Amino acid sequence: MQKCHNGLKKGYNMIQEDESMEISRRQSKINRDERLASEKRMIRLFTPTEEDILRKGLKDGEVKEEN
Repeated sequence: MQKCHNGLKKGYNMIQEDESMEISRRQSKINRDERLASEKRMIRLFTPTEEDILRKGLKDGEVKEEN
């Protein structure tokens, strides 16, 4: 058994609820990302790494055009 934040022991039902809440939270994030992507007319949102690469490329492109 696991202990709750208040020190009491969790029963089996509490562990199942925690797992189902985590699954629900993950699914909510996936749904949010899909909704945001469709609003931007994208297949999927860019990952933070992809976004950094694109921003650096745009920044470098702007600097080269000025010179």
